[in-house]
Amino acid sequence: MENETNESIEYENIPVGNEQPPVKPEKVKITSFEVRRVHNSDGKEIGNKLVLKVKHPEVPEMEISKVKFEKNKKIVESGLWVSTDKDGNIPHTSALAHFLRFYGCQTISYLKGKEIDTTADENEYVIAKAY
Repeated sequence: MENETNESIEYENIPVGNEQPPVKPEKVKITSFEVRRVHNSDGKEIGNKLVLKVKHPEVPEMEISKVKFEKNKKIVESGLWVSTDKDGNIPHTSALAHFLRFYGCQTISYLKGKEIDTTADENEYVIAKAY
């Protein structure tokens, strides 16, 4: 209970900041990555997502966990969901598999140090580009 009170006191006098211009899509370098468990609003685990930590020319470090890629002759967006097929491999048709193949990576570990292109999603957030 005491922590809740301290937190509200700490933040109660902080004003709303100015709108920041969106970060522009640029070529970025993957410095590291991690797989994170994702939960829905009810707290139920819905899957694992690959989160790329990248160095962007405008910001020292940012995270990307979504990709835009070509599927069935259409450009689509998807999270970089991590799962395995019946053989224990990344499913061939998944967004993650498309992303890895596009950048010539056999496994996720090959991404470290790789330079990738980015683009903007419908909300103007920077995401990976694989087309």
